[in-house]
Order: sequence, then structure tokens, then C-alpha cells
Amino acid sequence: MVPESTRQSREADRTRIEEIQKHIQQLSAEKETLKQRLDAYCFPVLTLPNEITSEIFRHFLPVYPQAPPCRGSGSPTLLASVCRHWRNIALAMPGLWCAITLDASPALVSSWLDRSGHKPLSLRSDDWLLGDSEEPVPSLGLFLPHMERWEHIQLRPPAASLTEFFRPMPMLLQMELDIHDLPANAKLSPASVPSLRSAALWEFDGHINLLPWSQLTTLALITVTPEECSRVLPQATNLVSCALVLTGTVPESQETIKLPNAKRLTLTHYVFTEEPAPVGFLDFFATPVIQRLRIAERLVGDDKTLRAFAEKHQSLRELCILGRSGQAINPLLFPGVQVSREQNLEELVDDRTRSVMKQLRDFVEVSLPL
Repeated sequence: MVPESTRQSREADRTRIEEIQKHIQQLSAEKETLKQRLDAYCFPVLTLPNEITSEIFRHFLPVYPQAPPCRGSGSPTLLASVCRHWRNIALAMPGLWCAITLDASPALVSSWLDRSGHKPLSLRSDDWLLGDSEEPVPSLGLFLPHMERWEHIQLRPPAASLTEFFRPMPMLLQMELDIHDLPANAKLSPASVPSLRSAALWEFDGHINLLPWSQLTTLALITVTPEECSRVLPQATNLVSCALVLTGTVPESQETIKLPNAKRLTLTHYVFTEEPAPVGFLDFFATPVIQRLRIAERLVGDDKTLRAFAEKHQSLRELCILGRSGQAINPLLFPGVQVSREQNLEELVDDRTRSVMKQLRDFVEVSLPL
């Protein structure tokens, strides 16, 4: 029931409305004060100079040339999504975007290439290494126009792009390639890769003239025969680190392989093949400054082989036998040498598929140039 409207009640209502209006104005003023106070507040991290924030961003990512994830934790895209200020800083840092995985979507790869500016590039494709794909990665074509910026690459060159792949790469320092699709006469001249110092080549298969071997300080050859080693390694006189995953027997006419600067040597057998192990191949290496030898147990005829090698190479400081099934080695036979054992490749994996590639990569200690 609506109360009766009288002169007095109407006056009271008007007075109450004025009171409410004043209260609203007071609350609005208080709201504005609070809003201004909040707007004036800045999170401490946002008060840092841009130079310090940039340095924090650099340490947030994996050390170059390792590629960060494309998205999520550890990715520069995460930094760029926090706030406008951080996004502006991240997009102004081409170094955050220059280590790229080829397995990302073409759109994402294209945006990272744009953001990387003129910085050297580190390119990686894990699909072939992990056995996930035998097909060329769709994003590779986006990188070909930027070959003059390639510094570190890990990929399988597709047969359809081989002609373009052999263009000059003046900044290339390190390569890791599955060269299964390359023709036997493929060649990268010193003029096309003048900075190259490190190479890891999968499925070597007779590519004797592929690289300017004398430039290299680090080399890993996977599935290589002693005969191929005899043709390649004498040219690689500046090697400091050499890893060979061998297949096939030692030729009767095997000559001495001289590596005058090699300090680290790994010899093991590619067990995922019917080919026999090249037992005794170590006898044909002359490495006068060697400090560390890793060798598969099956490549050693007996203790006399290792003792003879150690006596001939007084610089040897570490001897690692790959394989845990054999009899113990008496360290007293190797004075001044630290003797140890590691699991050999067949003890690390339990299949013969391309999924063993990552373990094999770690096993041969693929590393940066020395």
C-alpha cells in the first residue's frame, strides 16, 4: 500500500535524496582517490631499468645456441605475454628469438624470424632425431632465405631443397646433419662455410668430400667404416675432439691415422647392424697429445692393446671402457691414468629404431666447437 503523499512527506523525500546524493559524491571522490593511488602504484619489478630487465630475460632462456620452447615456461613468448611493458622489452631484444625449433608451426617460425632481426640463427629439428618423422619439416623453407645468418644447425636436409642448401653459409659455426638424402658427390667448399668448426654427421655413407675437414676442431661421424675414416681423418689435422661410431671391419691394408691435435677420442661400434665390429682399429691411431680415450670393450682385443696405446701416448689421463659386462681392468696397469667404465650404447637402449638417435647423440658427446 502506497503511503499517503503529503507536503511534509514530499519535503522529507527531497531532503533524503539530497543526503543520498551527497553521500554518492563522497563515495565517488573516495573511489577516485583510491583509483589514483592504485594507478600510481608500480610493481617493484616494473621499476627496474630496461637494461636489467633485459638481462633477466636473457637468463630466463636456455643458453644459446639451445632453442627455448616455442610456448609456455622457458619461452620468450611467455615473457611477452605478461604485460605491455615486458612485451615491448622482449620484442626489442632480437637475441631472445634467434634460437628456433623447425618443428614449430610455420606461422610461429615466421614471427620469430622477423623478431630475430639480423642476429645469427640457431636452428634445430628434433623430429628426425627422435624418430617422430621421416618427412622434411614444413618450416624449413622459411629459413632458406636466411642462410647467411645460420650459425648452428641441426636438421636433415630434404632432397627437394638440396640445391638451395648448398648456398654459402658464411656464419655457420656448427652443423649436425642427417645426410642420408645427400648425393655422394655433395660438397661444401671452404669458401661457402669459412667459419665451420664443428660437425656431427649421421649416416655418413661415403660422403668423403662433403666438408673442408681441415677447418674442424670437433667431429662426430655416425655409422662410418674404418676405410672411410682413413680417407677423411688424415685431412682433419686440427681436430681436438673426435667421436666415431663404427661399422665394418678393419682393412688388411689399414694405414696409421694421425690426429696431431686430438685431445679426446671416442671409438664405439654401431650395434644396430649386422656388420662386425672393427676390433683392433685403435692400434692404427697416432694421437700424440691425447688426454681422454673412450672405447667400446668389443673393439679392444685384450688388455695388451690398451696398455700399448697408453705406453705410446704418455699424455693420456683418462681411459673409459664402454661396456659393463667384461672383466675388471686393473688400474695399476695404467699408471697416471684415471680408469673408469660406462654403459655402452646397446646397454642404454632396447630397440633398433630411430628413437635411439637422441641417446646416441648424447653418447658420442656432440659438443660445441673448441
